[in-house]
Amino acid sequence: MHRIWVLRHFAFISSFRIATKQRRFFCSQTPSTSFASEAAVKYEKKSPTEHVLLRPDTYIGGVAMRESEIVWLRSLESKQMYTKEVSYPPGLLKIFDEILVNAADNKSRDSNMNRLEVWVDRKTSRISVWNNGGGLPVEIHPSENIYVPTLVFGNLFTSSNYDDSEIKTVGGRNGYGAKLCNIFSTEFIVETVDSRTKKKFRQVEFVPDLKRFQMDCLSDDIIDLIGKRIFEVTATLPNDVQVYLNGQKCEVNGFEEYVRMFNYYDPSSFLFLHPTSRWHVGVAKRNTYIGDDQLILPKVVSFVNNINTEKGGTHVDYVMDKIVNVIKPLVDSRLAEFGKSVKPAMIKNNLSIFINCLIENPSFESQTKETVTTKPKLFGSSFDCDHKKVTKWAEESGFVEEIVEEALNLKKKKVPAKRVTSSSVRDIVKLEDAEWAGISGKSEKCTLILTEGDSAKALALSGLEVLGRETYGVFPLKGKLVNVSNIDDVRASKNEEISNVMRILGLRFEEEAPTQESMRYGRLLILADQDEDGSHIKGLVINFIHKFWPSLIRSRDFIQSFRTPLLKAKKGDKVKSFFSINEYQKWAEETEGKWKIKYYKGLGTSTSIEAKEYFSDLDHHVINFKYTGLNDDKAIRMAFDREKSDERKEWIRGSKRLESLVDDGKTELSYKEFIDGQLMQFGMVDLKRSIPSLIDGLKPSQRKILWTLLNMDESTEMKVSQLAGAVAHRQSYHHGEESLVRTIIRMGQTFCGSSNLPLLQPIGQFGTRHEGGNDAASARYIFTSLASTTRLLFPHADDDLYEKRIEEGLVVEPRWLCPIIPLILVNGTEGIGTGWSTKIVNRNAIDVIDGIRRKIDSVEGEHEIQPYYEDYRGKIEAVTSKKFITTGKIHLSRPERKNASTFSIEISELPIEIWTSKYKEKLSKIVENLPIVEFSERHTEKRVNFRLTVDRKKAGRFLQKTNSELLNFFKLRSSITENRVLFDKNGLLKEYKSISEIASEFFDVRRDLYEKRLKAQKDECEAKLKYVDNQIKFIDLVTNGTIDLRSMGRDQLESSLEEYGLESDPLSSKTHNAKKSDYSYLLEMPLSRLTSDEMNRLTERRFRRKTDLDAAESADWRSTWHSELDKVTTAIQKKINK
Repeated sequence: MHRIWVLRHFAFISSFRIATKQRRFFCSQTPSTSFASEAAVKYEKKSPTEHVLLRPDTYIGGVAMRESEIVWLRSLESKQMYTKEVSYPPGLLKIFDEILVNAADNKSRDSNMNRLEVWVDRKTSRISVWNNGGGLPVEIHPSENIYVPTLVFGNLFTSSNYDDSEIKTVGGRNGYGAKLCNIFSTEFIVETVDSRTKKKFRQVEFVPDLKRFQMDCLSDDIIDLIGKRIFEVTATLPNDVQVYLNGQKCEVNGFEEYVRMFNYYDPSSFLFLHPTSRWHVGVAKRNTYIGDDQLILPKVVSFVNNINTEKGGTHVDYVMDKIVNVIKPLVDSRLAEFGKSVKPAMIKNNLSIFINCLIENPSFESQTKETVTTKPKLFGSSFDCDHKKVTKWAEESGFVEEIVEEALNLKKKKVPAKRVTSSSVRDIVKLEDAEWAGISGKSEKCTLILTEGDSAKALALSGLEVLGRETYGVFPLKGKLVNVSNIDDVRASKNEEISNVMRILGLRFEEEAPTQESMRYGRLLILADQDEDGSHIKGLVINFIHKFWPSLIRSRDFIQSFRTPLLKAKKGDKVKSFFSINEYQKWAEETEGKWKIKYYKGLGTSTSIEAKEYFSDLDHHVINFKYTGLNDDKAIRMAFDREKSDERKEWIRGSKRLESLVDDGKTELSYKEFIDGQLMQFGMVDLKRSIPSLIDGLKPSQRKILWTLLNMDESTEMKVSQLAGAVAHRQSYHHGEESLVRTIIRMGQTFCGSSNLPLLQPIGQFGTRHEGGNDAASARYIFTSLASTTRLLFPHADDDLYEKRIEEGLVVEPRWLCPIIPLILVNGTEGIGTGWSTKIVNRNAIDVIDGIRRKIDSVEGEHEIQPYYEDYRGKIEAVTSKKFITTGKIHLSRPERKNASTFSIEISELPIEIWTSKYKEKLSKIVENLPIVEFSERHTEKRVNFRLTVDRKKAGRFLQKTNSELLNFFKLRSSITENRVLFDKNGLLKEYKSISEIASEFFDVRRDLYEKRLKAQKDECEAKLKYVDNQIKFIDLVTNGTIDLRSMGRDQLESSLEEYGLESDPLSSKTHNAKKSDYSYLLEMPLSRLTSDEMNRLTERRFRRKTDLDAAESADWRSTWHSELDKVTTAIQKKINK
């Protein structure tokens, strides 16, 4: 007989006090019959409550005793935080926390709540949580027919937090919460109070079922941890709420006092940032010394809506990144003279951060709520980092100096060599470790699934429900692994991501040939997106292993790759998966019918059900990488070694055109096959993203943006954020709207050093030269539209002439657009791709137009155009045909009076692409040893102005310096070298020797397009003339009685019209009704038009159509091009005059 526990509804007792106890019920499992196989009987269905009890780790964490770990506790005697090694079942602490957070949440519902009490009786294991906030209504629920408290505390999936449109800053979310505590308790009593009926039900009291947690009584560690959580809630609740534990008040005056207790000896060492009531942040150096003792603070302590999110999440990353973005420039400015810069990870590793915040409707990685997953844009508020306070703290605390010292002495530090155990990876919070990992005799059977980000980790975790957790672990990478080809093991070890992967796998640098016994995992399975960036991630991981542990590549099949569908076609119940664009295109050409196509850009697109399908068929989805010899080693080094750039160029040149990955269903690939196939594909796509087309001067994302706006009304103004969404939707863009936003802003920037002829109109703050455009306002606050010159550069008449492209069933932007002048020369470009880079400086649009006119008029001789930047007041001098020196502007005002005590130096222009704020950092170092009396700045939106007043007696030698010497001293010279690499009209990468060569190739393409346009216009005029001629002839045949419409059917009429020489509709397209004549334009004319008056109107129209045709026949591409250039020139001059 099979026994199960059944959770019952509340039973009512006197005074409306309701209690619930788990009672035992018995149910018999139906015995097998002769018709039921043993295989069928093993499948079972569980109720929600049974499932909670059977799989508690999904809901409350583990119920077994956790191995010892170090936690921070508060000392009641000294009122400071200290560390203690504890062992406890996480699930027991979690069910208490659910009740505690539920009580704390009541403050957000009832602002009058000012007291929260917790009572813990160790003898009886009874725990009570009470608060004086408003309670639940004590009345029968209208649809469930039970009391509301019974419904809320006694039934799973009940909550008042399901309405996501309602903004709440509470911890409750999914309808589990207190019910989980109920399920795991032997007794669960609820008292609340109905403010309307005055019935008193005011607290939650429960006795945890300790047997389920493998305990006989509440241990000292559990009591300490319960006290810790109560103290943390005290610190995170508003100060007007008093919290008591067993009648004793928890004394802590807010979150800041709580944070200071972590360093009781120096509480002033913390930086506190409190921009709004929703954000309280504390920052400290993670490593500090108290005498000879080292104090290592926790890396992260964070709370969201009173919940202890011990593993951090998006809110921690959000705050940490903002702080690092302030500190990094301070460190970099001091490392610049050594030619170095600091990695953000180094700063993060040395910071300790404390966060208490309120987030609207937060989402978590699981019901245990250890990790927040809400995107920052959905927080409901923003954390505005105080730049001055962070800067002051970082400098005065010595943090900047410590990071600089660490960065400069990396090579002097030894990499610690210690064996990795299960407990030593516990601090890697995002690792889901395999149960057998690191266990002798079992670890070689384990596979680590290395995923591309957290969304891919979620997919893998769904897959583990099929594979099990004994032999599979999961760890998400933060973006792409660093290319380790040209760094040593010391520098590599300082990379947090590399360090974590090594620890998880059990790898050590000093052990070049690790054995299966020494490693924690026997295989590495890479789970990345099925696109080109996913291929790059695979390559970087392969390169990492190959660089430091080549024996793992050569001796056994250590690395595997997991492939998922890139597209799926669905028709009814039929689903067809494709692993490459090429595979899909071949199928689409041979398949008829309407199929719904879905593009799986990221692994996060797949559902949990789909994930289980993938992992249920590993043989089809797993690709094994095999080593076939030295060619594999050479291929890996060629692809990633920075010193082999020339080889990579030749490798890229071997690919004629950008083609999609060919996935032929192989389950085994050599490393060379991978490099020459999938990684080659990434290289080509990377080049397409980074290097523009010669024809329009645009990269793909820029072209998508422009094409979207060209297909809208010219006067349309859109928010930048809305335009990014429109582009992503209409042009099949799959790389995130944030990158589109940055591109849109750059296309509209007008400051010196950006575009000479911006294609978009900046409506709002699009950035200034002070920060190089990085000071643009948020995309949701600024607007844009086509610039006044854009439609003149890209005439309407060309729109239908471009080669159409189709992606995922959508007509997207053409392969290239064709302006009437080579914009690549006007606006310049810069980009770095795989093996190749490009750099072309700006030139004057008027000069470029003059050069095009010379070609139109067949003026012989090359015409090189010199660099030019709008609003630039410095000098640009050519050193060679490709190298230029840009010089700023400086003026030394020599005093007229001999006894003048000071003189002044004014810097009024900087070299190109040297932004004002960056130069200020450089200038501050330059003048450190000068006797500066006054340092002032008088910059405007477009102008730079630094003024230095210098003590004449101490720096009189400056009065003898020439202007050239001053320019050198103040670093006001900078060189620019052009690297003229572009994609030509056929999509092939090409290096151009001169500007004239670029202009000539553009000229040929644009001339051909004019000829194509003129022919199309002529054909259209001829069709319109025929259209009118046929109408005149038809009316004449009807009015003179030749054709009697009343006596003929439709088919007979059409035959008669054909006999009389009347043509099918000449304006209909060739593809439309190609097999059937279309005489509707004649036969469906209303009777009112079959008159002599209509004949007169048509005769006048025919005259106009004939005039249009004569004009089209007489037009030539030269005059048309000159005419359109005149319009652009006028618009540019008008803009300059303004």
